[in-house]
Amino acid sequence: MLKYSSLAEEIDLGIQNPAWTEGPTGEELDQKMLEIENEAPGRSRRLLKADMMSWILRNGAIASEEHGVYADRLRHEGAILRVQKRWIADETTRGKLGRLVSEAANGQNAKLWEARLDTSHTCPDWERILRLGITGLSGEIKKKRKDCPDNEFYQAAEMIYDGISDYLKRLIALRPDAPYSVFLRELLLHAPATTPEALELMLLYYMLQDGLEQTYVRSFGHLDLLLWSFYQEDLKSGRYSKEEFCEYLKCFFARISAMDHPNNVPICLGSDPAVYELTELIRETYDSMGIYCPKIQIRVHDRIPEEFLLHVMNSIRSGRSSYVFVNDRSVIPALTALGIRPEDAASYIPVGCYEPNAFGEVPNTCAGNVNMTKCVLLAMNNGRDPKDGIRLGVEVGEAEAIESYEAFEAAVLREVDFCIRTVMDEINAYEEIYIQMNPASLFSSTMASCVERGLDAYEGGAIYSNTSINMMGLADITDALCAIKHKVYEENELTLSEFRKILKNNWEDAELLRKSIRTACPRFGNGDPEADALAEKIAAFSAERINGAPAARGGVFRMGLFSIDVAFTDGLATSASPDGRFFGDPLSKNLCATVGSDRKGPTALLNTVSRLTRCGVPNGAVLDLVLHPSAVKGEPGLQSMLTLLKVFEKNGGQCLQMNIFDTATLREAQAFPEKYETLQVRVCGWNARFTRLSRTEQDVFIAQAENSAAH
Repeated sequence: MLKYSSLAEEIDLGIQNPAWTEGPTGEELDQKMLEIENEAPGRSRRLLKADMMSWILRNGAIASEEHGVYADRLRHEGAILRVQKRWIADETTRGKLGRLVSEAANGQNAKLWEARLDTSHTCPDWERILRLGITGLSGEIKKKRKDCPDNEFYQAAEMIYDGISDYLKRLIALRPDAPYSVFLRELLLHAPATTPEALELMLLYYMLQDGLEQTYVRSFGHLDLLLWSFYQEDLKSGRYSKEEFCEYLKCFFARISAMDHPNNVPICLGSDPAVYELTELIRETYDSMGIYCPKIQIRVHDRIPEEFLLHVMNSIRSGRSSYVFVNDRSVIPALTALGIRPEDAASYIPVGCYEPNAFGEVPNTCAGNVNMTKCVLLAMNNGRDPKDGIRLGVEVGEAEAIESYEAFEAAVLREVDFCIRTVMDEINAYEEIYIQMNPASLFSSTMASCVERGLDAYEGGAIYSNTSINMMGLADITDALCAIKHKVYEENELTLSEFRKILKNNWEDAELLRKSIRTACPRFGNGDPEADALAEKIAAFSAERINGAPAARGGVFRMGLFSIDVAFTDGLATSASPDGRFFGDPLSKNLCATVGSDRKGPTALLNTVSRLTRCGVPNGAVLDLVLHPSAVKGEPGLQSMLTLLKVFEKNGGQCLQMNIFDTATLREAQAFPEKYETLQVRVCGWNARFTRLSRTEQDVFIAQAENSAAH
């Protein structure tokens, strides 16, 4: 056994406070980056970035731990990020992109929409990284460079790999007798041949792409599949026992946990039952550590062992809620509908929170979003934001002139359509010059198509260069339209103009109306035919405009139906809405009902949500399900959890994540946080300590727990 590899030692002996060698400060690095940039005016940013990365690899401070199993420390001080920010600022103030950014600024500031340069949510080709190793990847590039000496992609990648080789030699020289030095010496000669060599390489590559290159890695891939051959060979040869394998894996997980990434970094399990032995061993090892990062994404399909799902359910029930289930039955058809080959769609990896990423795809999963709740308010105010009267949308007529519900619904959908087109235009302007702002030679070098084509992943090198827009607040817009339909146009309780004034006054002196709307009108999440049909109509309307629309990188757009924590920030800028929401309150989260509105229990909520992916949601659609501990007690409770998942999967729901807690525990944790430092909750698409959340976020969880107890 590895006496030096316990979790406590790994964390305590410098992971979070490493002993750095001497090296340039952040200010000195910034100065050096400017010198490199000024040495050759007119040199492409791709080559400049490669030169900068190479210099940092050779000169940046490094660190290791005396008893550490792995080494991956390089102090880059965010220097490349600051360079990238300068380049982005330069491009967004001129030309077509500058004009569109300026035109869309009011809507972006008002949290109606957002379009951005998305350098995040990537998944390098981990299989190629482990199969070829640094030497193999570098060798491919050098061979291509020899054949095409003027190709800048090959030039940049070669510079980076040469720098990586020198960086590894520096780590070895720093502590020649350290355990990790054995692995690094081997990695300088050939592809990894053992489990610890493979895990060392993955950690190194993550740090280099995510930290140094600033092309953020949001998945460690299908970890059970990636490690299967190493695991088998290590055990067969007697090189390592199963217990030693688990120790190396614990150190790997400890390293990821110590990164303390705010949204966690995921691994995916369960895609192939043939490696179930290792899938279960990874889960057992992870659960034994009591950590929440990495988070774990479980692909669900007909062949996944029920025994494994029950083990995961028990983990969730025990308070380890850093799991999300992703349904192949929903995801794969949504990807193939975009033109992705079936075999590539079947090999998808969820990235980030739960966004499906097909093999060979760079989908820019968070390039844009639309706040649909605000579209209702625009339609009530002839395209103006009621908060300040600024025109953000299209003119659809004053409230007094909208004489029927059908006309009002059409006006709302016109606002939704306008927002989608505006976001698309701005994203396309970004994508036309991505390579000027975010050359990603290291990330691209892992993809066979980029190496073959001699192109960056962001300039047409990827097989599928798709781009995503997320539609937020589906429950809010559904409930708001139902309220207007019933109270204004069917029951004639008030006019649309009067409703608008009530919202302007943030429901002041209208509490009876607000309560009536929340209790008597159809609401999203209850299996109500009217509300469900409307939600499905809005989702399909958005999908028709997004899915398959041409994108500037040569691919197409793809729709997502999730909000993550933007539901809180956008809610702060969204005026009171017809569904009974107050000014500034959070919007509905992901595909959850508005808090307290799912009155008929989890089965009805699952039935509502399962309908919504029929239109095709290739960028992800997730339900956050809150269950009370009393509902999942004992073996019957475990089976109930499994049944809910199976019904959700069979009916076509896409992604499901669960929280199980009671109101009393959460209230006590809010009042006495020092007693509940380890209490985990699933937040939107990642796990967090409950006590670290804002008061508003905590209150939402408490309200959800109260609602689950009532049903």
